[in-house]
Amino acid sequence: MQLILTIFFSLTNVAIKSQFITRTNPGVTIMLFLIWAHVQTTFAFALASFFSKTRKATLVVYFFVSLSAIMASVASFIFNNGIPFAWFIHPSFNFF
Repeated sequence: MQLILTIFFSLTNVAIKSQFITRTNPGVTIMLFLIWAHVQTTFAFALASFFSKTRKATLVVYFFVSLSAIMASVASFIFNNGIPFAWFIHPSFNFF
């Protein structure tokens, strides 16, 4: 699932000519995606203690990360004077 999300994210950024993909060294981008995948997996195992199955925790984490991406995208439209510092405490908000 992470591979599908990474490919989708990369293709979307290439399609809209985002500077994140076009101006960044591919090695750095791949390393960032790998680290991000490991963080999500670790977060899923941490959440597994609250759920009966790891699969449910993994799905909750992917939903949470997707929701975080949407919220980070919308943040630039919500906050006119810049995004507050507290917004960047959570790693997913900081990544986007």
